[in-house]
Amino acid sequence: MDAEEVVQVYLSDLEASVPVPVNKLVSFRRTRIKSGQVRKLRFTLPPEAMMFVDENGKPKLEPGQFRLTVGSCSPGERGQALGAPSPRSLILI
Repeated sequence: MDAEEVVQVYLSDLEASVPVPVNKLVSFRRTRIKSGQVRKLRFTLPPEAMMFVDENGKPKLEPGQFRLTVGSCSPGERGQALGAPSPRSLILI
């Protein structure tokens, strides 16, 4: 059936020097999908998407590994338990 989907992009800083959120929503896009259709979407993330706020309240960008996750809900078991498709992830170095 035809539907609308909200594709969500989450970023996880795997090596931050301070505690940071496990998953940070950095982009999303609503798109219409016709029955049987496959859509390709392109997202551009600026370096600021990888920044976090340090213990002094200052924005900070550190080198290290990040996990990028794309799906129709936030990463985690709860979404799949409710019937959402499994998100896809990759590690950025």
